[in-house]
Amino acid sequence: EALLRVRLEVCVLESFVYEAIVPFVERKGLGWILPFHETIDTVIAGTVFAVALNFILFGTTKILSVLGIYHDFLVGAPLRLIGYALLPEKRTAEPPPLIQINWPGAPAQQPEPEEPEEERPPPSAPVAIFGGVCKGYGIFAEVVKNVLEGLDTFVGRYLAFLSIAYVAFKWAHFRLFNDFPPF
Repeated sequence: EALLRVRLEVCVLESFVYEAIVPFVERKGLGWILPFHETIDTVIAGTVFAVALNFILFGTTKILSVLGIYHDFLVGAPLRLIGYALLPEKRTAEPPPLIQINWPGAPAQQPEPEEPEEERPPPSAPVAIFGGVCKGYGIFAEVVKNVLEGLDTFVGRYLAFLSIAYVAFKWAHFRLFNDFPPF
């Protein structure tokens, strides 16, 4: 049932793009977005586009974000674990904290002694290639998840505000400043 909902949401986005946006832009061009002289047609077109874009993107980005999380959890994380197990990276010294509080009477923190890392022989070529591919795809899955979550956060927080500001600007331009600029 969940995959059916995902497919339905993707179909809604595809339908919105190919049946509403593309034909309208082919007929009218992009001059209706912020024209010098607003007409009722350009105001309504911009308002409808902004409201429809909000409704479509709220659902679509949420579903894409969830798919990215599932993909990273089910595929990316295990591949990262395999990749880092086969090709471990050397530990780097942690930088000191940005703010350190020394409470009166508290013992001073001593730096931990460096533990020598055990030397491991380099893995064979097939194991190194397999580990590199696993690590690379695992990191790629994590980056995709973070990008999709960021897009979803942007849409959830800021797209509605930007759409409201855009619609308010279009209506104010149409009603109050329609003859500005005078050329």
